[in-house]
Amino acid sequence: MSKKMIINLKIKEQKVKMQSENKKLNKPKTKFEISAGGVVYRKIESHDLKNKFEILVIKDSYGKWALPKGHPEIKEKMTHAALREISEETGLVKLEIIEKIGKAKYFFRLKGQPIFKIVEYFLVKADPQDALKIQKHEIRDAKWLPIIEAEKLIKYKDLKPIVSKAILLLKKSEILSTKY
Repeated sequence: MSKKMIINLKIKEQKVKMQSENKKLNKPKTKFEISAGGVVYRKIESHDLKNKFEILVIKDSYGKWALPKGHPEIKEKMTHAALREISEETGLVKLEIIEKIGKAKYFFRLKGQPIFKIVEYFLVKADPQDALKIQKHEIRDAKWLPIIEAEKLIKYKDLKPIVSKAILLLKKSEILSTKY
């Protein structure tokens, strides 16, 4: 046997051994999930540019402050899923998608099952008169905060760039609207 054939045979043996070990360990395969959500904001009366907007934050089932999100239904567009989930969790009904912000990607475990999740986030405008009606079976709490406070309160690393981009978009829109 040539050296190359021996190496290939050893590689095949190693693969078979690894496959049988994985079966013995009964490792669960990583599940893939997608969700849609939003950085929901409302404009408030203020002369201070830093305090012209508030962002909606929710306390998730883990007790951490986050953004509203949820799974799309079969064949549902991500924009529709984002609006539906925000409305279901918070009771807000007068919502408008302004633009797509980006995607957050992360791994987590649920009851030992590894899950890779991608969440598509949108900048969503809420009517300032629309009242919060928290769905306790969906989330623990929700509140409006000035943008800087909301940014500080959200601790999930994958949400930091999403919130930062939303804040930049809001500041940019406010500057543009006051110039003209």
